[in-house]
Amino acid sequence: MKRILLLLFILCSINSIGQTFFENKQFGISMQNPTNWNVSDNQLLLKNLEKLDFSNEVTAELIKANKGMIVLASFYKYDINNHIGLIPTITINVRINQTKNFEDFKTFQKESSKGLKKYLDDFEYIIEPKEIQLSNRKGMEYRCKYSMKTKDGEILKIKSLNYFIPIGKYYLCFNFIDGLEKDDCTKEFEELIKTIKIK
Repeated sequence: MKRILLLLFILCSINSIGQTFFENKQFGISMQNPTNWNVSDNQLLLKNLEKLDFSNEVTAELIKANKGMIVLASFYKYDINNHIGLIPTITINVRINQTKNFEDFKTFQKESSKGLKKYLDDFEYIIEPKEIQLSNRKGMEYRCKYSMKTKDGEILKIKSLNYFIPIGKYYLCFNFIDGLEKDDCTKEFEELIKTIKIK
């Protein structure tokens, strides 16, 4: 029995070595970084934000001043300067919340996602917008698929997993994009979603 416990301890320790986390204290979020992905974040802006103690209202004004959105981090499976074709991407951003309550927020997210049909001819829900719990916070989720054409005429089949978590005057947006036919990162995304923490 002791040998089994020792083996389990060693395996768990090995699994946790090298795992790094994205953390933003200002917005109270963290998520494990995807293994061996490229990271892009607003380091200068984020460091300055951490030095300040903003109220929800001041934070909302800051987001408005940045055209309604602040990108906190983006993760790319491949080097965006060297890879041609679809690059699975995870984006974490903060957007201004103009709704008054959660019911309004739900309606807003449903209507916003339907608006994508105007721009994407073959837009289709995999999972329709629905209420979810993410890190003990109420939010919305939807999954969709669509195609995009590259400059070279290649058709990329894309799927997108989206989470929206309202926090007062702003909301967090987690967007996971990968391929429908190749570069499917579903399993990796599901594991990363389990590591999301929102204070």
